[in-house]
Amino acid sequence: MRQRDGIFDHITYSIPQSQKDCILIGVRYKKKDSTFTEDHFLFPKNFCIRKFYKRQIEQVLPEYKETHKKQSDFY
Repeated sequence: MRQRDGIFDHITYSIPQSQKDCILIGVRYKKKDSTFTEDHFLFPKNFCIRKFYKRQIEQVLPEYKETHKKQSDFY
């Protein structure tokens, strides 16, 4: 995964409100500049997994606007 430009931090999962029958997995990384980023993987029922990088997730699931950069509250 992102070993060249970041360190794995944690995985999140959620159930999107704007699409039914799917799960969203986020793989969060801490980049070398200490900011966070997240790659998203959408698991729709009976369809192939879709991957999203940067802000691509916002085009499909608008409720996830700017979530790829948010600071983690899990510590």
